[in-house]
Amino acid sequence: MKTSDISKPMRKALTHLALALALAAGFTPGSAQAITTTNTYNFGPQNAGTTIPTGTTGFKQWIAKGALPPGSIVRSISAAIRLDSAVSDSWTSDLLIYLDPQPTTPATAAVLQIGGDYGGAVGTVAQVVGWSGGDNGPGTTINQTLTAGVDWIGNIDLNAVELSIGNN
Repeated sequence: MKTSDISKPMRKALTHLALALALAAGFTPGSAQAITTTNTYNFGPQNAGTTIPTGTTGFKQWIAKGALPPGSIVRSISAAIRLDSAVSDSWTSDLLIYLDPQPTTPATAAVLQIGGDYGGAVGTVAQVVGWSGGDNGPGTTINQTLTAGVDWIGNIDLNAVELSIGNN
């Protein structure tokens, strides 16, 4: 099990280390697909550095459970990630996205973990999907889009889960 932290400074906001979550909001019976929106998690300006400790104590809340209306279904998750530096043995693919319906007791019944799978799932997770790439230290990148129904099974309503960023 890894015990290191990842330090991730940004070179440019939203180009260097950002994750964009595309989600459909406002599904109603009989309607066409709802409007798709993008929500970007920005780790800050270049050289500011963001440390993400391993395990559930390092989770950084992105979208709180209940913050979005019911029917805010995750359609895809796109990642543009670059690890600039690390305290010790950390890989870019250690960064993970975690969707958990029980954020007050994390890692007890998560519905999806994307990334961070080299060290296995963080707690009890129904589905774990790995990044394709990023299996090395500083300087490596991940540029990937994962899609519901292709990369994971079932609809995930962001009203019913908390979406966090973590490190495994």
